Parts: sequence; C-alpha cells; structure tokens
Amino acid sequence: MNPATRPGPGRPEPLGSCERLAVRLPGPAALALLPWLAVLAACGETWWVVLDTLEFGALATTHVLLGHRARSARRTAAGAAVLLCADALADVGTAAPGVALASALVMALCVELPLAAACLLVARAGAPAAQPSTSHQSPVRLAYPQRAVAPSTGSRAPWISGSAGAARVRRYPAGILASRTSWPVTAASSPAIR
Repeated sequence: MNPATRPGPGRPEPLGSCERLAVRLPGPAALALLPWLAVLAACGETWWVVLDTLEFGALATTHVLLGHRARSARRTAAGAAVLLCADALADVGTAAPGVALASALVMALCVELPLAAACLLVARAGAPAAQPSTSHQSPVRLAYPQRAVAPSTGSRAPWISGSAGAARVRRYPAGILASRTSWPVTAASSPAIR
C-alpha cells in the first residue's frame, strides 16, 4: 500500500465499494418513503405512519449529515437501522396468514432488512473524509472585546472598569483577563486627552 494513502491516526480508511453504495442510499430511501407515508395516512394507519415517519427522519438526517461529512452520521444511520429492523419485525409479526404475511416477508427481505444492513455499513464506515484544506488559517476565530469609546458621551465601553490609569476588564466566560495595555490603541478608541 502506498504510504501516502495508508490509513493512519489522522487519515480514515478508504471506503470500499459496498460502503460507497451504502453512503448513497439514505437520501433516495427517504424520498421513496414519502409516497408510502401518504398511502398509510390515507388508510388511517396511524401507528405505521408514526414508525415510518421516524424512519424517514433518520434516513433524511443521515443523508444531510453525510453530505456535510459529519461524524454524527454514524449515530443516525445506526438509529435508522434499528427502526428498519423493528419495522420489518412488526410487519411480519402482525401480518395475517396468507397474502398479507407473504407480502410482509417480501417487503422485509427485499427492502427493509437490506436497507438496514446498508445503514449499518454507513454506521461502521462513517462519513467520507473531507479533502484536506490548503489554507493554514484556523476555522475558529476567538472574538476578543475591543476597547471602545462611546461617541456621544466619551465614556468607555461597559466591560472596562476602574480609573483611566488602571482600567481593567471584567472576567469573561473563556477565563480571559486582559488589561487595556494589551489592546491596540487607535485614535478612534482612545479617550480625548485634556
């Protein structure tokens, strides 16, 4: 294996063909559930509508999180797999003997359980790795309070207390203590000298 493509602590394993297919399934499966939900609602099957709505939510959320390459897609995919297995078990367990049982078995074996297996593959593989950024800038910027002068009154901003010679900044949630000398003084932010 090429060392540049070898998985390491900061580099996830590449997805296999089954995982790549499984990552693409939650979105179309969620869309396919919408007409079925309409049929169930028209028939007055309230409990099945609730269960299939939960499946739709889990699949759609998984699709969105996979699109954002979020690690939490693993959790929603695992939840969708559990819901799909419960749906298959409930369909087969509550079906009347005969045609209803046969259709429930076909639905479970051909749709619900394979989709649950695909969701488990997504939960195992996770989101595809994001391409490394070429920018060296940190994505998070901390906002520090700036020393300012109110234009009309000439008084300092409310986070500065004390006299002009020993101004101090109140403690902020991040635990930052700074004095006025640590901030750049500009003509706009310095008080007028008398």
